[in-house]
Amino acid sequence: DSIFDTFRRNFSDFPNNYLIYGKFRKWDSRRFWLEDIQHLSADSIMRIENDEHHPYNFIYLFSDTSLNQLFSNAEKRHLSQKASNLNEKKIFIRNENFEIANDINTIKGYFFEATEPIFDSKGLFAFIDLYVFHNDFHYTNGIDSKQLLGTICIVYQKQSSGVWKKLKVQSLLTL
Repeated sequence: DSIFDTFRRNFSDFPNNYLIYGKFRKWDSRRFWLEDIQHLSADSIMRIENDEHHPYNFIYLFSDTSLNQLFSNAEKRHLSQKASNLNEKKIFIRNENFEIANDINTIKGYFFEATEPIFDSKGLFAFIDLYVFHNDFHYTNGIDSKQLLGTICIVYQKQSSGVWKKLKVQSLLTL
């Protein structure tokens, strides 16, 4: 089951074609590095794993042990710094299933924001984050209702043939 299937089961009006905001979203650098996490004891990590609001559980990619084993701490820091340095820029997508919305204030319904892909220092892994929102334009005290429904981080690995293969999908439903 993909996160898209989960959304379709929970929201009958979830689209088959996707609207994506026309600028890359800024990365949350905690996706790759949490300060001091490598120095915690096994007991401390177990306590953190039980705290659903700790970044280790909802943003940190390397809480997944299979991914954690693939990257050194130096590489995780490198990815985090690289993420911090990326700024918004325009998105170009050539895919019939996606439509670009250039004005976020006019989007109604479900839409996505995406980060610019990040590559590891050897060019063997690529990462992209997708954020799923719903906006119904009900305003309360001047604040719009853009509601975050979930996040999806996709990790790709470059094969020896040069083809990129999806290695891991980490999703979080925030309903």
